[in-house]
This record gives sequence, structure tokens and C-alpha cells, in this order.
Amino acid sequence: SSVDVKPVSKESFRTHICSVKCMSDTRFQYKESEHKTINPLMIPLVLGWERQVSKHKLGGRRKVFYLTPCGRRLRHLDDVHRYLRTTQSSMEIDFFNFDWWLHVFNEFKPSREFCTIKDLSYGKENV
Repeated sequence: SSVDVKPVSKESFRTHICSVKCMSDTRFQYKESEHKTINPLMIPLVLGWERQVSKHKLGGRRKVFYLTPCGRRLRHLDDVHRYLRTTQSSMEIDFFNFDWWLHVFNEFKPSREFCTIKDLSYGKENV
């Protein structure tokens, strides 16, 4: 099944040097207490980022890009890391994945359950 994400309105890209201002709006800020129940790979999308998969005309090679809330296009994990540090974002680098075959909107549902345990950690982990 697929998960619905409400798009966050943002401005179109204007040439600028990224800084803390790019992520200063509260709509784009990560708060662990508010987002801990969301799939980690969905968190950037909920916070105004866009994940785009493109296919090259020749050879059909696919690439993943992330569009930041300020409109900058990031092509690699290094770019994401640099952007998160520059904007002083509290988001984790683990929230981003550049594998084209990964569908972040899909939610895993087992075909059948063998055993149901609501909390595998029995209260030891903050769920």
C-alpha cells in the first residue's frame, strides 16, 4: 500500500547561497517528538523536500535527486550532508536514499501474521 503525504507549499528556486534561512520556517524543521512515528525515508518529504527519480534518455540510466525546500537540487549524499550542515538542520543523513528502485511511499504489509507482539522491546525502546 502507499502512504499519503500532504505537500508543503514552497517558493520556486531563486539563485542564492544556502544558509540557516533556507530551513528557518517551522514547516521545514525536524522535531523528533513529532516525527518519530513516520517512516524515516518519508520525513524529508513531509518537511517540504521532494524526491525525484529521473531516467536518462540514452541508456535508460536512472538517478535520484532531492529538491530542498529552498529549491536547490541535491544529487548525492555528500550534497545532502553539506546542505544539512550549512542550514544547521537537525535531520539525519539516514533519512535520505539515492537508490532509484526504492519506493519511499510504499508501506510494508506482511501477507499474513504468524505472531503478534505489539512492542518487541517490551517498553525498552521509545516507540
